[in-house]
Amino acid sequence: IKGFTIQSLATDPYASEVLAGTWSSGSNLNTARNAVQNSGGGTQTAGLCFGGNPPGVSSEEYDGTSWAAGNPLLSAKVYLGGAGIQTSAMAMEGEVELYDGTSWTAGTALNTPRGECAGAGSTNTAALCFGGGPSGSLKAETEKWDGSAWTEVNNLNTARRQLTGTGTNTSALAMTGGPPTSNATESWDGASWSNMNNLNTPRYSVGSAQGSSN
Repeated sequence: IKGFTIQSLATDPYASEVLAGTWSSGSNLNTARNAVQNSGGGTQTAGLCFGGNPPGVSSEEYDGTSWAAGNPLLSAKVYLGGAGIQTSAMAMEGEVELYDGTSWTAGTALNTPRGECAGAGSTNTAALCFGGGPSGSLKAETEKWDGSAWTEVNNLNTARRQLTGTGTNTSALAMTGGPPTSNATESWDGASWSNMNNLNTPRYSVGSAQGSSN
């Protein structure tokens, strides 16, 4: 084997190949809606979207190609929080509903009733709810769900509503919100929230994808 050592390169070929990424168009939802915030769950090939305005009760499942109507929520919800995956999800807005992949059932209510909150969690038996409203009121309360009960835990550092969240109930992010429109970002380690570098663009009522605080 013959060769020689390369002393330097103008760019990092690994970074250019691995870190490059683009958005592409996907199939539209069957029901156009707004105010869904982060009320969804699952992965890119097994997703779930529920609530929003109008009509507030519809839910749809995504198979990686197209959206199909699923069984509706028990009651209309807008600006709601969501957690979980396509077969084990949770909708949070004042009252709580649980999804098993087929239908929605009533869940245990939050200790602090609220709307316009955010959620995080890997399933509907391990979730987190934080922040919220309604209009004229900003909530910092955080509650942790273990599958049987909600427990009040440490509050957000910045009270806000219409924020979004991602992650699990032991490793989550809280982002954006208002008013005023915010770019604040906080990280949850399972016990408390820590301030992180802010988003570049302040905003509210945005969506987020499943992930972790890493």
